[in-house]
Amino acid sequence: MLKKMKERGVEPNEFTYTCLIGGLAKHKKIDQAKKMLKYMKSMGLRPRVVTYNAFMSGLAHREKFADDQSYNRHVDEAIMILKEMIQEGIRPNPSGVSVLIGAFGKCNHPRVTEALALVAKLEGEGIISKNNILISTALVQVLGAAGDFNGAMSRFRGIRKPDVAAVNAWLD
Repeated sequence: MLKKMKERGVEPNEFTYTCLIGGLAKHKKIDQAKKMLKYMKSMGLRPRVVTYNAFMSGLAHREKFADDQSYNRHVDEAIMILKEMIQEGIRPNPSGVSVLIGAFGKCNHPRVTEALALVAKLEGEGIISKNNILISTALVQVLGAAGDFNGAMSRFRGIRKPDVAAVNAWLD
């Protein structure tokens, strides 16, 4: 696709690379996604928050994993992408963080402690705001997946104005 674009005189931009990176990650081609991110940077294009969100979202995609260990490695990789993003001075947004938090809950043994610790750390550093509805909804899902009814209820009650997604997470 990149070759075709160049042949036709169309220069790929940040959004072109974002789509490629997210797609590669979703199809378990992590090394290629990393290379594409590196190549994007070498072309003088600065990744945006949406680029990193696409990468993390691709990594968090649960379909077609034969075993939980492989999925856990993808979640660990998504954590590394979040760290890289922060180190590069790109502030994560609630959408990307909630995808990562949700991934903790998709593990066969939900990684609740890590999800709560990550949220506490990001809130403590002022990277995300306390009680953000997207992140709280993701935590309701993680706590529910782990069978922690009281924790899920507590998080749900902390949402000032639950939207449809929050209510569905609670019901689920």
